[in-house]
Amino acid sequence: MDHFHKFLESSKNCFSEGRYNDIILIIGNESCDLDSTVSSLVLSFFIHLVKYCNMPQNALTLPVINISKESFKDKTENNFLLKKFNIDLNNIVFRDEINFEELINTKSFYTILVDHHMLSLNDKVLKNTVKLIYDHRPKDSEMDWDTQKVSINIEQVGSCATLISDLFLKTKKEGLCYELAYLLYATIIFDTVALKVEFGRTKELDIKIAEMLENSFKFSLDRDDFFKELKKVHMDVSHLSPRQILLRDLKVVNDIPVPGLPMLVEDFFNQNGTYEEIVKFCDEYKHKIVVLIGLNALGTVRRDVGIYWKDSCKVKEKILYNLKQAQDLKGYNFGFSETSTTLKNVVLLRQENITLSRKQVVPLIKDAFVG
Repeated sequence: MDHFHKFLESSKNCFSEGRYNDIILIIGNESCDLDSTVSSLVLSFFIHLVKYCNMPQNALTLPVINISKESFKDKTENNFLLKKFNIDLNNIVFRDEINFEELINTKSFYTILVDHHMLSLNDKVLKNTVKLIYDHRPKDSEMDWDTQKVSINIEQVGSCATLISDLFLKTKKEGLCYELAYLLYATIIFDTVALKVEFGRTKELDIKIAEMLENSFKFSLDRDDFFKELKKVHMDVSHLSPRQILLRDLKVVNDIPVPGLPMLVEDFFNQNGTYEEIVKFCDEYKHKIVVLIGLNALGTVRRDVGIYWKDSCKVKEKILYNLKQAQDLKGYNFGFSETSTTLKNVVLLRQENITLSRKQVVPLIKDAFVG
């Protein structure tokens, strides 16, 4: 683990002092969940060791956490695991500490995307620098990468950490220490709900890699207990305001914010000040609609979706139609049923099929803008 600590510290120092000509940037998605954080950090270390995919040998390998350092403080399970192994946040570069455009104009630049394969509006400037992609979500219909220039590794497994683990185990197993293996294993367990196939998130490769990590590093943790521990940390938002909860796991799809909540949307709206905060959220960010994805995974898993819209928001009806007709449109059967609410401009949908998540909702939101 000392090698990993030294790698992070050296990379941050070299970047801060400008002591490099070539740079390999490894960046996760803007929601910065546990999978994105761990996968980008561990893949960066792998690239540092191997200089994989014809990357320059002397380039600075730099992981970048794709949110501000201040926002990262709200990522409870991320901080819990990083703190467990004394990973110093001061040795990590965050999104608000780097200027991509300036670097592209002054340095030889390469980008690796992990846990996403479509650039957000904030990151579009990176498009011509992308050389490598690792992701596990459904391929976006608008994906237009030139496969002659970009190596694309997309496999719909339960966790991107599965793909990074597989890469390490096949190529540089001796570089994977107990602590990094633990971070990857914890992420796989968390993302796949303890590898239980009945939740629809676990694939054969997830199970295979998890078992390899268990056997290689003698992990004797009970999967269910380990998942419950991580989920308890994730759902502890008692110290967060409604606004912080909205921002904590936020994706933006066609300018529409899609927060993932560590509770049911119905329960979130029952908290004091939540409705007013969502109204302000729309006003400040100039959005006319917010799609909220709720999940309660303690005990019996339950999911729901909530939509808040400003008056005269035409796209709301299209999104609602897509969600209800998803089985015909995309083959996704959410099993939605509307729940009554007295809140103005709010629709609540209880979800019967708990195997589907925000990954399946996002394409339906995008399709609302087609035609």
